[in-house]
Amino acid sequence: MIERRFANRSEWKRVVERSYVQSYLDTKEFKGYITLLKVIKVRVPLHVQYNNEREHMEILSNKI
Repeated sequence: MIERRFANRSEWKRVVERSYVQSYLDTKEFKGYITLLKVIKVRVPLHVQYNNEREHMEILSNKI
């Protein structure tokens, strides 16, 4: 069975405030949904590990 995903990412508990828009596009080049998710406020910044280096994701650094 295919897992259904939602582009508004409501399951992201770290994100406290977000803005979300969606539009359907049907052209020769592309057919499907286009979405934009704007993260406005988060509970804590997101830190990820790449090649044994800890990096801070600035996109999610707005603390409440």
